[in-house]
Order: sequence, then C-alpha cells, then structure tokens
Amino acid sequence: MKSSCETVATEIALDPNGIIAAVRECARMTAPDLTDSEFDALRVKLDPLFINTKHQMERAIRAYLSAAKFTASRKQVLEDVARWHDAEAERKRTVAVRNKRLEAQIATHEVSAARFRVLAAAPEPAYSCPPVMVLYTNYRGETSERTITPIRPWFGSTEWHPEPQWLLRAYDHNKGAERDFALKDFGRQGPSVARALSLEDWQLDQLLTGVKSQVNHNGWEEPYVRNRLRFELERILSAPAPSAPASEGAE
Repeated sequence: MKSSCETVATEIALDPNGIIAAVRECARMTAPDLTDSEFDALRVKLDPLFINTKHQMERAIRAYLSAAKFTASRKQVLEDVARWHDAEAERKRTVAVRNKRLEAQIATHEVSAARFRVLAAAPEPAYSCPPVMVLYTNYRGETSERTITPIRPWFGSTEWHPEPQWLLRAYDHNKGAERDFALKDFGRQGPSVARALSLEDWQLDQLLTGVKSQVNHNGWEEPYVRNRLRFELERILSAPAPSAPASEGAE
C-alpha cells in the first residue's frame, strides 16, 4: 500500500504544474515544523532540477523525503535536500567535463585527419620546367631513376607523408600521374633538376604567402617552414650522389 508521500510523488508525475504545492505538502508531512522561509530556500535549490522530466521530479522528492518515515526532523530534511542537490550538481559537472573531453578528442582526430590530406597548395611557380631525370629514394630505401615534370613545392602532409614537411608536386612520367614527392627523399641531382628545385628568396616568399593560413592554423613557425625548405634545397644540391639505382621497382 502506498504511503501518503508516494501518492504525492505520483500525483506530481501526473501534474507537473502542481509540483510546488505538492512538495510543500510532502515536506510538511515529513517535517511539520518546516517554516515557509526554509521551504523557499529548498525550492530555490530544487526548482532548476525539477523542470526536465517527470521521473526527475519524483526522484527529487524521494531523494529527501523518506516515504517510510514521517518523523524526520527539519534538520534532516534540509541536509537531505542539500546532499541531493550537491550530488546532482556534481553529476552535471562530471557530464560537462566528459563532454568537453570528448569534444577535444574529436577536434584532435579532425586535425589529424586533415593532416592526411593536402593542407595547402602554393601558387603556381613563376617558372616552368621541362621533364627531368631524377634519383628518388622511396620509403624502403630503394633508389631509382624517375622522369618527372616539377609543378610546385608546397608545405603540408599526405597519406604517405603524414608528418608536415616540404613536398614537391610533380608529374611522374613513370606512373603516368601527378604525385607528391618528399623533398628530403631526393639525392644529389643534375644541373637541370637543381635549377627546377632551387628557389630565389622572392619565390620562397611567394610559397610562404600561399601556405601562410595553414602555417598559422596549425601552429607552424614561419621561420621553421622557410628554413626547412632552404635546408632541403641545399641538401639536394650538396649531398653526395648516390650509387647506381638499387631497384627499378621503387615506389
């Protein structure tokens, strides 16, 4: 058989508009000496927590009114309400922290995914280059001759080169398609290739202008990006020439 307090809770679930009167009645049944001012203080704490669902309304009442006990003191009622309120507030804080953590993880994954795509394309260079023969070392350490037509260098990453670095977009005549080669994977080249890959300061500036938004967005330091390209170009021009190609099947 339901107690009076359980009956009131059921009525509240059916009549959300009568919640304040029902809570007051149930509170006074539990603690007859509860004053209006003390009840109002409880209501201030409880009202924001009553507005979502009928289940929450009923749970809120049951949290601080013991249906089996009608001898609770005023102090007990106040303490129960305060304890429930604090627990609910802590739950909401925990949920908020978890949601923020998930949002941060999602954002991190989105940034990581973006780095597997072309991040930026520099403007077309102000010079053209005929097809040239180059020596290229693939990720397996195999060096082979490739015939390419350089298109433009750019800073970013791809699926095959996930770390942000300087890449060379070029048409690979061996594969019959455009590809992005890592500049660091070129060995010492002949004069024609050196001219194709070497850039003057104004051309470096032009490239940096083309990737500036991505440099800022990803937190890359502009001097680092510029110096890294200069380093790669100088290495291409000064590195010892590799021996005969180790494999004709280099990717």
